[in-house]
This record gives sequence, structure tokens and C-alpha cells, in this order.
Amino acid sequence: MSDDEPEQPPSEKKESYIDKLYSDRNYSQTQFDKSLILIASGLLAGSFAFIDKIVQIDCANFKFLLLIGWILLALAIGLSSICHFRSIVYIEKAITLYKPKDDKLQKESRLKGNREIAHLNIWTMILILLGSTAIISFIYLNFYPPSCILK
Repeated sequence: MSDDEPEQPPSEKKESYIDKLYSDRNYSQTQFDKSLILIASGLLAGSFAFIDKIVQIDCANFKFLLLIGWILLALAIGLSSICHFRSIVYIEKAITLYKPKDDKLQKESRLKGNREIAHLNIWTMILILLGSTAIISFIYLNFYPPSCILK
């Protein structure tokens, strides 16, 4: 074994090592989910404040961008909630199917769940990016004409 290769955990500690990895993964997933919801919610709140405090909605241009942004961010929040629910379903299924020796059914179920959660997270990020782009475009396009900016 060379110095560049990571040291393998001793076999008697392998189970606790794997448990630690799963724990770290769960923590990261939780923080990631919180971040997605926080970003989407913050963008929604920021856009409301922009309309309330800076631009009069009556004379704003490109209102459809604002509406599209709101819809996409609301979908992102909803999709993130679905992701949480599906994660709980897969955890319950893993508990039901658990056997000390990992069998084919357990592996397939775990892989299917991980893929689905990953896809939902990717779509949530895409919705947030598209929604934020629409809202930022609306804000940028409505700083002028100055007659619409509240004083």
C-alpha cells in the first residue's frame, strides 16, 4: 500500500465507520434541503419587498416574469416537500426490508430511493435557478422608467 492511498478502516470498526458515513450523509442532505427551501423562500420574500417598497406594481413592466418566478419558486418549495416525504417513505421501506446481510431487494430499493431523491433535488435546484432568473430579470427591467420607482 502506498502513502497516497487512504487507510482502510479496520474490519471490526467497519460497521461503525459505515454508520458514521450514513449519519454524515443524512446531516448533509438535511442541510441541503434546508438551504434549498431557505433560498426559494428568501427569493419570494425579496420579490414581495421589491414590489412593496421599490416599484409600483401598477406601472411595472414584464409582470409575467414576476409571475413565472413566483410559480417556479413555489413549485421548487413544493417539490422539496415531496422530496422529504419520499425520503421518509424510502426510510420506512428500508426499515421494513432490513436484513443483517444486504440482499438484492434491499440494494435495489436503496438505489431506487437514492436515485429518486437525487432527481427530485436536481429538479428543485433547476426550478430555483429558473425562478430566480425570472425574478432578477423582472427587477432589473423595472428599475427604469423612474416613474415606477417609489420614493
